[in-house]
Amino acid sequence: MTFSRESYLTSRLPNESALRELFRGRDVHVVFDIGSCEGEDAVRYSRLFPSATIFAFEPLPENFRRIQETLIHHPANVRAFQLALSDTAGTTWFYVSSGVPPGTTPTDWDYGNKSSSILVPLEHRRVHPWIQFEREIEVETDTIERVCERESIEAIDLVHLDVQGAELKVLEGAGPYLQRIGAVWLEVAEVELYKGQPLRADVERFMRARGFKRLLSAVGPVSCDELYVNPRVIPPVDRQSSRAVTNLLDGSVEAGERTRTLAELGKTTLRSLRSEAVKRMRLGSSWRGRKDERQVGTDNEIRRAEWVAAQLRSIPAGARILDAGAGEQPYRVHCSHLQYVSQDSVQYDGVGDGIGLQSGTWRAEVDIVSDIASIPEPDASFDALLCTEVLEHVPHPVMAIEEFARLLRPGGTLILTAPFASLTHQAPYHFSTGFSRYWYERYLPEFGFQLDELEPNGGFFDYVAQEHRRTLEVAQRYSGASRTLYSRVATELILRALAGFARSDRGSWELLTFGWHVRATKQDAPIARRRRRSPKG
Repeated sequence: MTFSRESYLTSRLPNESALRELFRGRDVHVVFDIGSCEGEDAVRYSRLFPSATIFAFEPLPENFRRIQETLIHHPANVRAFQLALSDTAGTTWFYVSSGVPPGTTPTDWDYGNKSSSILVPLEHRRVHPWIQFEREIEVETDTIERVCERESIEAIDLVHLDVQGAELKVLEGAGPYLQRIGAVWLEVAEVELYKGQPLRADVERFMRARGFKRLLSAVGPVSCDELYVNPRVIPPVDRQSSRAVTNLLDGSVEAGERTRTLAELGKTTLRSLRSEAVKRMRLGSSWRGRKDERQVGTDNEIRRAEWVAAQLRSIPAGARILDAGAGEQPYRVHCSHLQYVSQDSVQYDGVGDGIGLQSGTWRAEVDIVSDIASIPEPDASFDALLCTEVLEHVPHPVMAIEEFARLLRPGGTLILTAPFASLTHQAPYHFSTGFSRYWYERYLPEFGFQLDELEPNGGFFDYVAQEHRRTLEVAQRYSGASRTLYSRVATELILRALAGFARSDRGSWELLTFGWHVRATKQDAPIARRRRRSPKG
């Protein structure tokens, strides 16, 4: 086979049609091409999005020189950085690949330099034996968060990741900017090509836990490409029906003065939303921390995931941790430095009884299958215990807390989250709508825990906005109502009002919050048992 850099540079991106459709009607300002190699994709992204700035990141010195040469012959709006993006800033070892596949006609296309990674090669040598890893170099690392702060980037429309197994390290390094990324195109693997590499299921759990929705997946036997979209940045109305709504508001409705007035109001509202989005991009960090109608009520899962990840990072390496009620194990990726053990009853199948909110799919493959209140492990056998969004699905949650106290050694850490209020979900395994701070203050000390942190997740206006976003879907499902012009404009106006209230919130969490983030320490004092039990493990 014959292939050249020039033919690649002038060809279309493999995901070009999907990206055109995804960003149709939206201005694309910032694209991150991470693992840019020789810069060919950066040039092609610049051609696809001519008004955008493409930020290309490549740590390998010879590849970086080729990027600079590429930009001389193919001028593009590309800014290149000789960096490996990761979850920390500093330096790391970089394992450099090389080689030529058998039967290849020599050209200027370098087949072998595209498998270099900050991770140690593992199964890669067996799957692709023609690729060699003969040298290691030290490269500079940085994070998406630090780059965005340094370059005054407020949001990223698209991230293209080709980092050979380090995808989640890069995304973890985004910090709060992860929720401001519109879409992520990345490669995932079914085989551990690199040591410690998260596999496709791990990546999917990570993205889903942070609110991203998978749109495309090009499945292969070893690896595949997947496209994820962030509905907080690119809402479904933008992806599917923005053109129809715009046409409607631009004058196709002629049902009386009241309708025309509403249409003008809607048109002004949508114009304002678009202009404010552009303004946020241009103002950069001066907008940081402000909520608008497209953000309020969307960061429940994000804030929880970031808090849990930070707690897990603080646990010393080598500690033994139990993920109780782990389900699909969305936080396992943050436990690579720990001895991770997962437990679940494995009763829920994604469909349940069909009532309320159901996930549709659910695959829990855990180490221990048991009742959460009777886990077959010895007393004091764990240094830390994680339980996130599980207690509402436990018939007797106080008994679960007692079991956690039994399993943790003195000085051990309990990391716990549960809703304060919730809609019916995962029925028929939905036994409580939620728990107040007073529940934790009452029962954790009773079983020998010292409360170290009790943090509310969001406030009244955030919660109301979250549920307001469901209104049209709920109306369609339970009343048969269609999504009319009136309802769409009303939704936007109410979200604008809630966003304003949320920006000046002075403690509405005491009235209503998504839930509580709890960290507690197991004390040395003996625990009064409510029932006798002698688990064996």
